[in-house]
Amino acid sequence: MQPQPSNHPTQPGAPGPPIRTAQTSDLDELVRLEQACFGTDAWSWQVLLEETTGANRAYFVIDGAKGRLVGAAGIALGKDFAEVMTVEVDPMAQGHGLGRALMDRLIDTAAQAGLGRVLLEVAENNDAAVRLYASMGFEVIGFRKGYYQPSNQNALVMELTIAP
Repeated sequence: MQPQPSNHPTQPGAPGPPIRTAQTSDLDELVRLEQACFGTDAWSWQVLLEETTGANRAYFVIDGAKGRLVGAAGIALGKDFAEVMTVEVDPMAQGHGLGRALMDRLIDTAAQAGLGRVLLEVAENNDAAVRLYASMGFEVIGFRKGYYQPSNQNALVMELTIAP
């Protein structure tokens, strides 16, 4: 399946990185990326398998050099709304718009599915991610104490209303 271009207007005219649909052959590299980004809170190989192959899921990756992934993101497409399951960018590749490009793809995917709301949870101390999501129009609508385990980090719940 060929990646579709992003139509979400966050960086008009700027070409984005090549984003493709994740394959099961990406799982070992996804585990490495998860661990680099989330440490003890990283998902297991089995959870990533379920996320990348599950019904009503869309999971995208960005290839880096030497077969390594530098970014990944997944979304669950529900009946009434979409939920961002993960967005991760290799720490060595952060600050170059990859997270924004992945979010654009997730938002476009939700809109193409006819969903008008996108929800996500983000660690309350992840200032860069909170700023990114706020700059894209997400608003804080809730709080989840001890949401991330085993680190026991709190999460903000954020929502974006989109025109499908």
